[in-house]
Amino acid sequence: MPNCNEKRERFEKDGYIIIEDFLPRAINDLLKAEIDTITDNIEILPEVLKKELLFEKDLTQKQRGDIAVEECGNAIFLIGELLRFSDIFKNLLRYEPLLDVLECLFKSTEFEYHFSNVTIKSPRIGSKISWHRDCNNKYMRCLSLDMMRPMLCLDGMTAENGATQVIRNSHKVTNEFAMTDKSYREENWQKDDV
Repeated sequence: MPNCNEKRERFEKDGYIIIEDFLPRAINDLLKAEIDTITDNIEILPEVLKKELLFEKDLTQKQRGDIAVEECGNAIFLIGELLRFSDIFKNLLRYEPLLDVLECLFKSTEFEYHFSNVTIKSPRIGSKISWHRDCNNKYMRCLSLDMMRPMLCLDGMTAENGATQVIRNSHKVTNEFAMTDKSYREENWQKDDV
């Protein structure tokens, strides 16, 4: 695993870092089991928690592509605000290796939690998400872009499984520009940047 200075240099240069095998198998499996508990028990969840679920069938046709609403069933796309569901997710906020990475990148122990969610990409019916920033959207509002969004990939990320792609240097584009110039999003990134 790279040391703190190497992590910070990569993060400042590229806008992201990748730390492979970050979670021990036992923690990874525990988180996956807790997510399965949520998705397998939708009917018995309290209404306040059901409001945190966004189903594939509730997405727009453009987001679903050629998948009909009827084909989506009860596939969940997002589980919002995880801390409301289980102490297992609350405990993850105290996971020392995660706190160490955040402290390294922020160069401070002064940071705060804002929001968490699970994004589920179901086989075949999983919606396609276009280029975007994870801040100042309908799920998450930011007062400042001085933020980080750790992504813990419980099933791994490969080109074969349709993984999320992160665009190198996209952190250098202003938020206003990123939200308005669609042609830049689609055409101006080099293949090597993804």
